[in-house]
Amino acid sequence: AGRGAALAVPMDPKLPKLRLRSNQGHALTGQRLLVAVEAWAPGAGSGGGHPDGHYVAALGPVGDTRTEVLSLLLDADMRLEPFGGAALAELPR
Repeated sequence: AGRGAALAVPMDPKLPKLRLRSNQGHALTGQRLLVAVEAWAPGAGSGGGHPDGHYVAALGPVGDTRTEVLSLLLDADMRLEPFGGAALAELPR
């Protein structure tokens, strides 16, 4: 079975579109995605100059407040794990 390809548009307009190969292309349309770059060189791979990559996770619909906040946190390398018991114990009661 062949895999489809699509161009993902990064949040940062200075970055090039990323060529993704996925069987889920239609389901991922309109979603904010977490992707991984596999090859990034002019003319690299089959992307016609676009970096090649793969889909890691769908964060949610583009424009959704929770999705956009999550995207910004991930972009800033913020930790997303819940606070541990020691940190929660420091909160006022």
